[in-house]
Amino acid sequence: MNIKDEAYKVLKQLDSCHWYCRSCNAGVCKLLPTLVSLADKIGVLEEKITKVDTDLENSRGRLFSLSNEVNKNTTTEEWFTKSKAKQKQSKVVKKG
Repeated sequence: MNIKDEAYKVLKQLDSCHWYCRSCNAGVCKLLPTLVSLADKIGVLEEKITKVDTDLENSRGRLFSLSNEVNKNTTTEEWFTKSKAKQKQSKVVKKG
């Protein structure tokens, strides 16, 4: 490259200044926007994974509560009978 020593020293001190040869420059111009796009997509995925983890923990809590309720009953059949009765009551209330 045709750059004076004085200019090179100044550019070298700048952390935000980069330059490439002509053949590499074309690839970098394509690569950098792709990297930015990937970083954005990774951020979105991380948010979704966090939400799924939270939902999973909530579901485990509900399942644990439900399991405890089933275990308190003398038989599973009794629990299902009570559960169906509750469902019918809630449907009647929603219709009313």
